[in-house]
Amino acid sequence: MRAPFAMALALLAGCRPEFDNGHVLDELRILAVRAEPPELRVGERAELQALVFAPGGAIATTHMWQCAARGGMRQGCETFDDSIDLGEGTTAEIEIGPDWEEYLDAVGLPVHQVVTVVATTPSEVERAIKRVVVSEEEVANRNPTLEALLLGDEEEEEPDPHPASTSQSIRVTPVVSADSVETYDKLNLAGERVSTEEELFLSYYFTCGSATSLKSGGPDDLAATYRAPSEPSSCTLVAVLRDDRGGEDWRSREIVVPEE
Repeated sequence: MRAPFAMALALLAGCRPEFDNGHVLDELRILAVRAEPPELRVGERAELQALVFAPGGAIATTHMWQCAARGGMRQGCETFDDSIDLGEGTTAEIEIGPDWEEYLDAVGLPVHQVVTVVATTPSEVERAIKRVVVSEEEVANRNPTLEALLLGDEEEEEPDPHPASTSQSIRVTPVVSADSVETYDKLNLAGERVSTEEELFLSYYFTCGSATSLKSGGPDDLAATYRAPSEPSSCTLVAVLRDDRGGEDWRSREIVVPEE
């Protein structure tokens, strides 16, 4: 019998090099991979979108594959004979075919559809793994929504670029939709279904400048303080919002310190 509960196991994990500062965008990066929807039933499809950053205006080539979860996943889906080649580009579509019905029955739990994303430039290679939950929950997980990223005293997003003075501290306030935090059933260690509220996490990345709050968690501390660079520059600030069940969304702003 299948266990009808949602598992907080969908995630983005990568085999990536060690960055000096994981929040500074100065190397090829796959910052997120969003599945819409993030949780699927047999017979359903999801649209994939990868958030890829290449420094210095470089153009990255991105390729995706899908496969079932198994041991040795750090190798990537592209190494398995039964992988499905999703093609080149930062967007793709996956489908949970009828053959997954038998697999879901045999396991008795939600299972993972795995997507490997590989981004390359002439000098760098970056890989990430996205795990998409396949389950039979009556109410499946939905992606959170990052409606706006407010800078300073903005009440709503103004046209970019946002002007800043050298070394200026700028409060960054995310606006998250009211339905982004969902309540779902989770199996505890005693085998009981427990009503659980999702947690949200928000990570900030930037091409220049700095931030004292690099990663936030929970509904009351998603904001951050960004410090503009000490010399004239044009910077990109990216915020990636995640729930603890594999849902994702993101938003970016441009900040410029003009020549005096």
